[in-house]
Amino acid sequence: MSRDDADGRKIFIGGLPFSADEGIIRDDFGKFGDIEDVYLPRDRESNKLRGFGFVTYRDARDAQDASDRMHGREYNGREITVNIAKPRGPDRGPRGGGGDRYGGGDRY
Repeated sequence: MSRDDADGRKIFIGGLPFSADEGIIRDDFGKFGDIEDVYLPRDRESNKLRGFGFVTYRDARDAQDASDRMHGREYNGREITVNIAKPRGPDRGPRGGGGDRYGGGDRY
């Protein structure tokens, strides 16, 4: 588990407009504190933003402040979700494959 995930300095932002970029996010979320990193995942095939991202602050209090003040707000025309990011545990690896269309693998 990385330090960024474990100590409450990273926020998850869901519902981002596809026009968002790292500079805009740094400007808008930087008012809550010093930002160490912005990660905006892109679709592998289209290279378009996936509509969510992560911001890591230097201080956990800044992350909590950003979460408290931005969660549920309108952001560039979209309502966003902002939460303290939860660490990926060993059971939360990449999703995919297996099972039938109802999610079970060995139903019969």
